[in-house]
Amino acid sequence: MFLSHTSELDQFPPDRSFVAAAQSAVSRAGDAIVEMSSFPASHRLPAAVCEDLVRASDVLVVIAGFQYGSTVPDRPEQSYVELEVDTAGDAGVPRLVFLLGDEAHGPAGLFVDPTGGSRQRAFRERLQHCGVTATFTSPAELETNVLHALTALARDASTTPTRKGRSPQVLVTHSRGTQVGDNNYQVNNFTDR
Repeated sequence: MFLSHTSELDQFPPDRSFVAAAQSAVSRAGDAIVEMSSFPASHRLPAAVCEDLVRASDVLVVIAGFQYGSTVPDRPEQSYVELEVDTAGDAGVPRLVFLLGDEAHGPAGLFVDPTGGSRQRAFRERLQHCGVTATFTSPAELETNVLHALTALARDASTTPTRKGRSPQVLVTHSRGTQVGDNNYQVNNFTDR
């Protein structure tokens, strides 16, 4: 499972970060985690290593906040998170995307990106138009959302025929106040990148 995020989500909240919560959910689901911070030393460009590892992953979990993050050196129009999302989409790797909600508590630096804010708003908008509506405001809520999404994805993959041994591309949506089943989650086929 490839975990995609920007660095501030690994720092906030200081007592237990959003990334730590997502990592906990992935471990509880019995999956192994790959993320950029754990890449081995390589003579290859980080973007190429990143693309290969995303393609080799069974699932891409994206935690999208309000910071744009680092851009790919030879593709300055694209952040690493965008690269990971696009690579997964092109490769047919299921993408589970979780958006930090406006109601979350934290320092201004968590919500304001003076240099890449408009680009991140456009990226978040693109993610939402892909049908992704899962939001979170706390590490505990993110952990629960990720765990439920991975469980639903595994359940759907075990009952759906696959092509070339890959799970069907799906997303898990969560809408506040809308009851879907007994846990507010709905699994849908997802084909748009």
